[in-house]
Amino acid sequence: MSVSVEASLSSDQLRLAAERDFATSNYEAALQAYRSLPSSSDCAADQLQMAKCCKYLARPREAVEHCNRALKDRVKWKEAFLLRSSLFQALHQQYLSSGEEELDPDRSQWRREAQFVVNAALEADQNEPGTEGPWHLRRLDRALSLAKDGDVIFVEPGSYEASALDEEGVASPCFIHGKNVSIIGSSQRDCVIEYKEILQERNSTAKKLNTFLICATESNKPTLIKNITFRNLNLESNGTNTKFLGVAAGHVLIESCLFDGLECNEVDAIFSNQKICGNLAKNYPPPNLEIRLCIFDHCQSYAAITVTGATVLIDSCLFLGSNLVVNDRSEVQVVNSEFAQTGNRPEQTIRASKSKLLISGTYIHGIQRTLTAFSRKSLGISLTLNCEARIENCFLYLCSNGIACQESNLVCQNNLIFHCAKRFSEIGLSSLGLEPAQINSTLGLYSAISLTSRSKYQVSDNHFKKCDIGVYIGNEAMPTLKSNHFESSLFTGMFVQGRSKPNILGNTFVGTTHEPVQSQDCGGIGILLIMEAAGLIGKNSFQNYDLSPLMVFRTCHPMLKGNQFDNINLDREKQAQTEEKMKLLFQPESLKNDTYFYIVESELGERELYEEILNGPKT
Repeated sequence: MSVSVEASLSSDQLRLAAERDFATSNYEAALQAYRSLPSSSDCAADQLQMAKCCKYLARPREAVEHCNRALKDRVKWKEAFLLRSSLFQALHQQYLSSGEEELDPDRSQWRREAQFVVNAALEADQNEPGTEGPWHLRRLDRALSLAKDGDVIFVEPGSYEASALDEEGVASPCFIHGKNVSIIGSSQRDCVIEYKEILQERNSTAKKLNTFLICATESNKPTLIKNITFRNLNLESNGTNTKFLGVAAGHVLIESCLFDGLECNEVDAIFSNQKICGNLAKNYPPPNLEIRLCIFDHCQSYAAITVTGATVLIDSCLFLGSNLVVNDRSEVQVVNSEFAQTGNRPEQTIRASKSKLLISGTYIHGIQRTLTAFSRKSLGISLTLNCEARIENCFLYLCSNGIACQESNLVCQNNLIFHCAKRFSEIGLSSLGLEPAQINSTLGLYSAISLTSRSKYQVSDNHFKKCDIGVYIGNEAMPTLKSNHFESSLFTGMFVQGRSKPNILGNTFVGTTHEPVQSQDCGGIGILLIMEAAGLIGKNSFQNYDLSPLMVFRTCHPMLKGNQFDNINLDREKQAQTEEKMKLLFQPESLKNDTYFYIVESELGERELYEEILNGPKT
């Protein structure tokens, strides 16, 4: 379709043309038609269609960008997360299989403009200082040593050692010190930096560190590393500690790289800490990293990325069996990325302490436990020790436990958190086989969000589905939970205990949706309060329960006000069984007076019990 024809068509006509071209597999024409559409209320849907066009045109990088825009325009959109996940897989496959000729043409320009061209196939170095044209060298470490600030090093296909032996047989590691250099490979498939065993000194028992160290300086341009595969060939038993990149100072941009620990997973991909510089740290700018469109494949020694005292942006990256650790005084943003938990060992996908953290537009998911040899616990996001965190527009799925926050401030909004639950042959309270409760316990169940300690918590506009516990609140926590949607909780939507005083306002609790019998799928309740919990529970909606949607143990004194109860049809036999189960779970030894409780199932019941629950029974 020509530009002049496009200009004469209305938005509706352009959209119809785009849909027609897409239906007939004319994806390039459909893409151009969608791009010609003006901004409208359907912008997110148009972006998703453009992502699909790019997917079928084998342009996953471009498709990922369209998915990111779709998620920005429409929050909590499961389809966009799942489509982008398939695109990340396609991007990973492209990094593994596509050569230079199949990728973007910018590489030819980089080759022409480079001051150094590194080619492992050369028999000898070519060009001497002062001659015209780029230097052609065999070894990457020599190019890095000769390069000046602002120089470009183009890497031809080949395998290069991170710590190669020089002519005298001495290890010569790759490093950048006191300058900013660009390293650009011809393709991820063909340009590989290998990390092999470092020979130990005689009688030495200490581990050797094998890393590519970057200590950059202030400059108009960042240090750039692009289109490179980093591959670990060290075995755990050989005494070498491998970290692909160590960033000690300066602005570093890492783009379109593959960090491969699949064969030898005892490796860290990136660690950033200004203390690597030692006493000279004050002479260099603090580390500032941007990591874009990178794949981290089973980098499992300590963490794929470890950040200490640095500023980091992680954008549109895929982590396979790899995690992120954020430590002291760091500022980290994780946007539009994906973490796929794999294997059987316990995992904390993102762990942060004493730092500022933003997680947005990110998909964190586990695997079906029925596919593993044994059950394992995993945690999506862990926040401890005075973190300032904001988690928004994310999708957490099958993470065992979703978000755990202790002694940290948290804003959590517009997220999807599904299936944070144990798997049983039979689902329901009568078959959970739980252990008796102890103080600060969730009965061994999994929770979508866990809030403990007196910190500032704001949880709003989230959607929880089929979790053992939607939100667990303990240790005198006082969060605000507003406008959330709890669907088919297996045990309870909210579990409040330990003198906690939450404000629970305007939430929706749905016992069942399309399932005909609740006990066959969930069998949970809406809100459960035990152990002197209190707070405000107001203007919430409870729908479709065959158990009491609100259970309050007698030592708890919340204010109940203006809640709505729709389609509450108590199964008396099941309710009696549940109450007996509760009494067994919450033993007198641990909870003393908490062996009796109130059940609230209607507006009338709420009004009748209001004073007694708030102030206690009259003596």
